[in-house]
Amino acid sequence: MSDSVWPVSNSVRRVGDCVRRAALATLAMLVVVAVSTAGLLGVALAASDPFIGTWVMDPQRSRYEAGDLPQSMSIVMTSAGQGIYYRSQTTLSNGSHVSSAYTADYDGSVAMVLGTTGIMAPVSLRRVDDRTVECSYMKGLRVVASSRRVISENGATMTITTVSPGKDGATSTNVAFFARAQ
Repeated sequence: MSDSVWPVSNSVRRVGDCVRRAALATLAMLVVVAVSTAGLLGVALAASDPFIGTWVMDPQRSRYEAGDLPQSMSIVMTSAGQGIYYRSQTTLSNGSHVSSAYTADYDGSVAMVLGTTGIMAPVSLRRVDDRTVECSYMKGLRVVASSRRVISENGATMTITTVSPGKDGATSTNVAFFARAQ
């Protein structure tokens, strides 16, 4: 009787091994499909939101009425929910470095901005059209500055125009030109 059990047992083992290998192969294929789909989804999201990407300021084309023009500035925006994750790195005119970061939806809700010195003025974003976003910066419940980000038709440049009140009550306008990094 023991002779007849071993062939069945070995057969069962071989079938079990085949089933395990097929399950692992299927799992591996599902992982590859999931990673590929996530990559394509990221590309699709970036294609649908022209703000997604890395932007480098062109100081030669930028003009600041208030404050000193930074030596350099780069902005990285990635897709996050119904909006973006924004991160900037700036070298000020005196050579010091500052950074800021936030995650905000395009629905006008307020998002906290974290910077080099801690919490900064909250921001809210509102999409005007496919290539335009308006940003409001607040202190308390009052808007203290507003920016308009506009992407060129070819998607290669972004202009950020920021209007803010000066200490004398007059408004000043800073215009920063950015090129999409390759």
